[in-house]
Amino acid sequence: MKNYSEMAEQTLLGSLFFNNAAIGKVETILNEEHFYVPVYGAMFKAMQTQWQQTAMLSGHKVMQEVRQHPACQSMDELQFNAWAAEILQAGNGTDDLMATASYIVELYNKRYLLQLNAELAMALESGDVAKIEGAKQKIEKATLSTKAKKRQTTEEQIREAFATLQAPDNIMPTGFKIWDDIFGGIAKNARYIIAAHSGAGKTAMAMNIAANIAQRGKKVHFFLFEETKGRLWARIAAMTQMTNMASFRNPAQGLEPAAHDAFIKLFEEFKDKNILFHDNVQSVAEMIDLCGECDLIVIDGMSSFPAPAEFTKVDKAGWVSDQCVKLSKHTGAGVLILSHVNSDAVKAGPSLAGLYGGQAATFDPEGILEIRRDSEESFGPNKLIHGLVLKNRYGEVGQRIKMMFDGSKMKFYDYAG
Repeated sequence: MKNYSEMAEQTLLGSLFFNNAAIGKVETILNEEHFYVPVYGAMFKAMQTQWQQTAMLSGHKVMQEVRQHPACQSMDELQFNAWAAEILQAGNGTDDLMATASYIVELYNKRYLLQLNAELAMALESGDVAKIEGAKQKIEKATLSTKAKKRQTTEEQIREAFATLQAPDNIMPTGFKIWDDIFGGIAKNARYIIAAHSGAGKTAMAMNIAANIAQRGKKVHFFLFEETKGRLWARIAAMTQMTNMASFRNPAQGLEPAAHDAFIKLFEEFKDKNILFHDNVQSVAEMIDLCGECDLIVIDGMSSFPAPAEFTKVDKAGWVSDQCVKLSKHTGAGVLILSHVNSDAVKAGPSLAGLYGGQAATFDPEGILEIRRDSEESFGPNKLIHGLVLKNRYGEVGQRIKMMFDGSKMKFYDYAG
């Protein structure tokens, strides 16, 4: 049996031209090195790069880039166009792109093992002990990697699920009993939405959760599309050091003594923690590069997330949701997304349809919580925040919650009333 399939590689590439969104899923298991035909690997890399930058594919631009590959240099225009058309036509051959991608990876693994066995044979012939041990270790590692992708039995899947659910590092307490009682905390590789109208406190709530998780030794990245790093650190200082936010608001005359002291204490408390704020980020690829492996990512917010300008709200909401899935897969993190609600929803009351982009934003997240400030009660700087659970994949929907928000210090509390 051959250890490559040019037809599978053509079929996958041709299909991706018609189903651009599948690139985000396929790239989780496949990269350019897995292709037997180098020019097909180059084509996949060109697709990846363009998709990460624009969330769309231009077949013309991809083929222009591939045209520069050494394998295409000997073709005249007629030959190249016929070759490109052959790949596009092959795209009608499958709907199961992940299965095709897995097959390509499986064949690559077989070729790689053959190569490693050849290296071992040469090492044995040379009698070099170091080379022999090195070759054996490579083979063992490659074999384990291949076995990890084998089909599981029912018993193996149940045991794996049980172990995953019991692993303490897979669930992060937020520091708020009401959230943790409802959603169990924030799970790694899962997405959540906090929705609210402007000024209701969604950024402050996410900031409180992020700081609490970072203080427990977790790695947190907070992406800002509506705020700046400096303003967020000032709010963190106010929150953690219980300092009035007003003391941070007159930079022309310098920080007030209370704010200055708060920043000194903030530095001592957080200098060894792993929480970073990022602004002016332009792509998911850049986010993945900044995060590496981490525990929590906060996206503030969905409506300002970089996306193609021609997208409607519905298109953008669905696309942002897909990008957040990609963030989770590449970093292992739980992702907390902040979303606006539309003006009609503010009047009508909380509902999934009222979120930015409507239903398109709601399919993936494990949990969705909409929060609102109380319209009648007032406690000075302390505001009563009402919340409604709009989605809960593992629990009850429709639960109503209450929290307290001290706007002067950007601090959220569990409601004790």
